[in-house]
Amino acid sequence: MVEYRTNPLVSVIIPTYNNAKYIGESIGLVLKQTYRNLEIIVVDDGSTDNTREILDPYIEKKHIKYIYQENRKQGAARNNGIRHSQGELIALLDSDDLWLPEKLELQVPLFVDKEVGIVYAGCIWFNDNDNRIVKTTNFSRFCKGYIFDDLFNSDKCFIPNSSAVIRKSCLEEIDSINGSGPYWEDLSCVSNEDYHFFLRLTHKFKADYVPKHLFRYRLHDANSSKGKIKNLMATIVTIKDISNLYNIPAKRTRMKNSRYFLSIGYNYRKTNKLKALNYYLKSMRNHIRFEHFKLIAALLSSFCLRGLKTVFL
Repeated sequence: MVEYRTNPLVSVIIPTYNNAKYIGESIGLVLKQTYRNLEIIVVDDGSTDNTREILDPYIEKKHIKYIYQENRKQGAARNNGIRHSQGELIALLDSDDLWLPEKLELQVPLFVDKEVGIVYAGCIWFNDNDNRIVKTTNFSRFCKGYIFDDLFNSDKCFIPNSSAVIRKSCLEEIDSINGSGPYWEDLSCVSNEDYHFFLRLTHKFKADYVPKHLFRYRLHDANSSKGKIKNLMATIVTIKDISNLYNIPAKRTRMKNSRYFLSIGYNYRKTNKLKALNYYLKSMRNHIRFEHFKLIAALLSSFCLRGLKTVFL
């Protein structure tokens, strides 16, 4: 592993797709970082809006390195950015999120511990329409050290993607999935590739965090995390792949996937009751819990009520 230097170059990787509305503000706040030794790499994942027009001034002033690729989703875009990076540290940033000025200054010193492979931080979720703060990170959920088990057992990834800074040399030591970089590019994992990547990274390296809210996550209609069912399906694919990769006991995997199937069913309960029932049963086949019977009873009672309304109305 590369020795830590007191002022290492940080490569900020920003994948973007049709995000011209927000990317300028995101880049502007990176340029305002109090930690100055950084490079910014923007990977345009085949945008069809005016993203390039917004980026042209930054390109001309050499504030950013611009890379264009055909649309291959965020995992491939991050891999492309990492391949072109020169830094000892890699900082991840989605093109609609906003860093606070002291973010890197507070995170970089934690890499003095040579076993640390990732440093993350807290998040402020805000509504794009009115700038209202919706929620903030609950730091009691954060863990440091060898956190693979905590991360695997969590219902969802508790490492906010745009908070993460990674030691680049660690990426050469974790298992390559597709031969093109550390991120899994399988389309079945889209929207969940960060969780897959963090699990593989923390399986081998320590994690640390700064107990402060160091970036703002913008909630808006185009957020890729809006499709709950799609994300849950991608999480199931992630857990199955990680379980196979690291020989996780089958019972542990089934219990975890049972929760995701249950959540998918719950999300279908109002729009497609047959699908909801199907996923409840899938969940039960993985692991039975009392909650199954409550939800199935509620679903069946709604079927009965609808049938009675058809008969008497």
